Amino acid sequence: MITSNNQMFYDSLGSFFCGKSTEDTIKKLNAQIYDDTDITIKLGATNSIDNQNEDSKYGPFCYKIVSLDSEGADEEINSFVSELNTKLKKSGTNAGYNEKGNNWSIFYLLKELISKFEQCDYNFFRGQTESWPTIPALFRKKVNKDSKFYYELFEQLYKQVSQEYPDRVTYHSIDEDLDVRADQLAKLQHYELPTSLLDITDNPFVALLFLSNSGNRIIKKPKFEAFKMSIEEHSKSSLLTFVRKGHDNQRIRAQHGAFINYDKLSKYTHFTKDEIRISDEFRKIPRVSIIIEFSKKETEELLKNEEDLISKVKEEGYFFSKEDIEKVRKGETTLNDIMGGTLSENLPPTQKYSKANIEAVKKSLEAKNFEEKYYKVIQEELIRKLGEYGYFSHALFPDFGDYLGYLSKNFVDVSEHKKDDTKIDPSKLSDD
Repeated sequence: MITSNNQMFYDSLGSFFCGKSTEDTIKKLNAQIYDDTDITIKLGATNSIDNQNEDSKYGPFCYKIVSLDSEGADEEINSFVSELNTKLKKSGTNAGYNEKGNNWSIFYLLKELISKFEQCDYNFFRGQTESWPTIPALFRKKVNKDSKFYYELFEQLYKQVSQEYPDRVTYHSIDEDLDVRADQLAKLQHYELPTSLLDITDNPFVALLFLSNSGNRIIKKPKFEAFKMSIEEHSKSSLLTFVRKGHDNQRIRAQHGAFINYDKLSKYTHFTKDEIRISDEFRKIPRVSIIIEFSKKETEELLKNEEDLISKVKEEGYFFSKEDIEKVRKGETTLNDIMGGTLSENLPPTQKYSKANIEAVKKSLEAKNFEEKYYKVIQEELIRKLGEYGYFSHALFPDFGDYLGYLSKNFVDVSEHKKDDTKIDPSKLSDD
């Protein structure tokens, strides 16, 4: 049923997201909208960032992809993740996945996953700089000075804009054609007024640009999502919406954009006192969500493994060359296999060489912004690699106002009173 009163629908859905709902109740709602498969990429530190340089032993990377956790509806994706984990384990303790001697960075892992998603007919994508819940900005917990939630005032604001700028925006209620209404909401969203639309793109690398592009802020537990939607079926019986690409929303074309339109839930949603029920006519959307998580716990486990290796060597009285240790780390051999091998008596003891690295990482663990430093490395890596493939953030903002806004975000206030260690070096964000 379509709610006859726009605000009644928004109030019901908004109070669910912003009021009494818990993480579990939101999951129950999402389970009616999406067939979810969740992947967590776990990272740990292998080298101290402060000691990094291009000639370092692990190259420019100071982290390791420890493992991937996967659970959910898509068994083919779960199986593929299991295969990736097998490769990671074969690569040794400190190298990440190794292909012909090169460490597998987060970019190439994501590229492998994207290739699999496309093989499995996932055709729309979304990237977020943080792992906040994937819901339209309309229903996020935003309040004004009178403690009114944004969703409570949106319809009034939409009408007000249409009255002030009738040549730019026209008002259409939820009772009317939802696709026509979506055309107008897309214009509002284009100018950064939050709506019930959730941006998606048919280009996975554009989604990665959004995942890594946060102005001068550092990403934190970023999220990448892939959706499998039949254009015909999901446009008719689900939330997929395409809008017309006009002169005043050129960004949609540049970003290969479409939308997940939560207004369409009005046709399928029934509200009760304690829950929201979506009718059987609704077509669920297969979705894979990836969260990139850097953690102290994973780092501490990596360091313990390293220390165990050193203790074993020290206990047995063996001293190996750096090349020997690399072979152990890469999984090309084992410590026991090389105990009787060729020893290099002229090199410093292995434990001295390895302990210096461990102590450097342990020291960096003590810093308050430990995770932020490594997320910054990942962010700069993604931006750099996407640039090598011809994807640049400035191309996402083709019109005049957007482009000027993009340019301004590349500058950071470095005044002493504004000093913030969580900011990114603007030079690292350059697309040049």
